Amino acid sequence: MNHHTSLISYMTNASECKLEPYDKHKLKVMGYNLKQMRDARNEADYHISEVTVSREMAEAGLESAGLFFGKWIDLKEAKAS
Repeated sequence: MNHHTSLISYMTNASECKLEPYDKHKLKVMGYNLKQMRDARNEADYHISEVTVSREMAEAGLESAGLFFGKWIDLKEAKAS
């Protein structure tokens, strides 16, 4: 298992991240978001001849990444308060 897969597993499994000070449901949702983005990247990296990536798909990927980082900042700020 590589570190990306390990992080996704950690975030989506409540028993693994039980000591984290963050909301477990939000971590789980973010873990699934991360998995979707990783799967899309793997398709583009390793199966590019089998898929068509449009400009809209690329822009949606960038937007997803931005939303993910925004959620992470919100999660960290909620923990701090």
